[in-house]
Amino acid sequence: MSTKGLNEHYGTMLAPSTKAISRRAWGVDVETFWVPVFTAAKVMGHIQDLPDESLGAPIRLAHNKDGAVKFSETTGLPVFKVDPKITDMVNRARENYIAVNLRVVGTVAEERKTDFKRQVERQQTAGRPFIEADEAAQVEAARLMQEAAEAALAEAAQVLTETNHKEPVTA
Repeated sequence: MSTKGLNEHYGTMLAPSTKAISRRAWGVDVETFWVPVFTAAKVMGHIQDLPDESLGAPIRLAHNKDGAVKFSETTGLPVFKVDPKITDMVNRARENYIAVNLRVVGTVAEERKTDFKRQVERQQTAGRPFIEADEAAQVEAARLMQEAAEAALAEAAQVLTETNHKEPVTA
C-alpha cells in the first residue's frame, strides 16, 4: 500500500461517531456494522463459512451449560449474546485489521523514515510530562496508603492495649 491514499483511509476510519450503541463485538455495533459488512462480503463471495441464520439472528438468547435460559444476577433479565459464528468472524476481521495496519505502519516507516522518527520523538516528548506526573501521583498514593495502614495498625494496637488493661466484669 502506498502512503498517498492513506490520508483518506485514516481520516475516514478515525472520524468520531455519534451513533447510538447496541450489542457490540470488538467495540463495534453488530447490527448496524458487522451484519451489513459480512452481508456484503458474502454477496462478493469473500465469506462462505458464515451461515445465513447467523446474519439473520445475530443476537441470541444466552443459555447456561445445562441448557436453561441465562438470567442476569443483577437485573433478573434474560441475557443476550452475539451469535458465536459472528463473534468468530469479528475475531478474524480484527486479526486481519491488525495485520493490514501493521503493514501500513511498516510502509510509512520505511518510505518516510525521517518524518516517522520525528513524529515518534514529538509524541514521546509530549507524553513525558504525563508519564512523570502519573508516576509521582502513584508514589504519593502509595505513601498515603502506607500512612493510613500504619495509623490503622496503631489504632488497633491501642484498642487491644486498652481492652487488656480493663478490670474484668464480675457478676
